[in-house]
Amino acid sequence: MIQTFGVAAAILIAGILYALTHLANGWLFQLIEFTPHISLIYVPAFLRLANVLVLGYVWGTLGTMLGGFFLIFFYDTPFSEYIPNILVSSFSGLCAFILFTLSFSRPFDMKRWTDWLILTIFCAVSNTLLHHLLWLAIVTG
Repeated sequence: MIQTFGVAAAILIAGILYALTHLANGWLFQLIEFTPHISLIYVPAFLRLANVLVLGYVWGTLGTMLGGFFLIFFYDTPFSEYIPNILVSSFSGLCAFILFTLSFSRPFDMKRWTDWLILTIFCAVSNTLLHHLLWLAIVTG
């Protein structure tokens, strides 16, 4: 029971932190954003990886997803676009870890700087590709 409460609390904290960081990012870097959802600097992207790294594949992804759901109340994006965007955003951190494991046939090693660099690149690429495919599907669908 206590362990379940701890996991739920960690997911909730991860979600709140992700949502607050997203809102702060929009406020701090609004001068260099293209739209309210596209910016040159996006600090919460790190939390997508950190949540998965700290909480694990399932709970970390759920923490990021919960943060995305918290943000629904702050934007007027249509619900049919917002839910797929939350899913894509949430899974980009998980995809980076999966791509790393598949590419190198070993788990991520936090003590190796090259692993951090490669994981960051995998996260950036998977996030970009997943979002691009999503918006392509929305625009053409």
